[in-house]
Amino acid sequence: MRKYPVTTTLLSLILLVSASFAGDSDKGQQTLKSSLPRANYHGQMQLSEDFFDFGYMPGDSKVSHIFWLKNVGTDTLEIKRIQPGCGCTKAPLRKRLIAVNDSAKIEIIFSSGRFRGEVSKTPRIFTSDQRVKDKGLRFKAYVIHDDDSIAQHPLEIEPFGINAVIGQEKEEYPVFVKNVSDQTLEISLVSSDPEVMDVALPDKVKPGDKARISLKLKNLEDYQIPGFGKSFTIQLSDDENTRYTIPVLYEKAKDASRGD
Repeated sequence: MRKYPVTTTLLSLILLVSASFAGDSDKGQQTLKSSLPRANYHGQMQLSEDFFDFGYMPGDSKVSHIFWLKNVGTDTLEIKRIQPGCGCTKAPLRKRLIAVNDSAKIEIIFSSGRFRGEVSKTPRIFTSDQRVKDKGLRFKAYVIHDDDSIAQHPLEIEPFGINAVIGQEKEEYPVFVKNVSDQTLEISLVSSDPEVMDVALPDKVKPGDKARISLKLKNLEDYQIPGFGKSFTIQLSDDENTRYTIPVLYEKAKDASRGD
């Protein structure tokens, strides 16, 4: 009777299967490692600006400005955190990793509350850029309240803030301005959030004349629950390049009031 080398055959089969599983394990480990977040990123940041002037704004209101951060390096850039600096300022971080040549929107939201007069704040942004690991984003504003004198202002604005109610959206939200100076004023838009608003301005306003600013909100689907506090900033052609920032609040009916 012929004997077959069973032991040798089984051993060979076990070794073959073990090698196969070992190979799969190596591949799995490689896949796992490639999908894990890296410890370090070496991108380089470039800011569109590091200072913004809101100009005159009302008290008990929220305003915002968008700073753009671009990765001009050859590796991914990581935004580690944003330090608002005080409870009156918020800087929600919506995008942490920025690919090469890509940009991220850094929105600074300021609540004027009971501040009065000139206010300056400097939120700081911390990134993986080895050259400059943190950078200040300074802004200033001049907060005025209803009982403040506006005798020296070249422009009267009514209303000085838009309250839009979720579920009761209007086609247009007008803002009326009156030139109370002795010179013709040109008005330009220096800041807004074009993703959610269109702002149409008059070209010129003569002394004593009134004009209309048209605000239209759009793409509001993503804001039906949280709402938002944003704004737009205009600049005049007077010698001081006077600026005004008009708050735009979009909230539920029971919360629709300026400020927090």
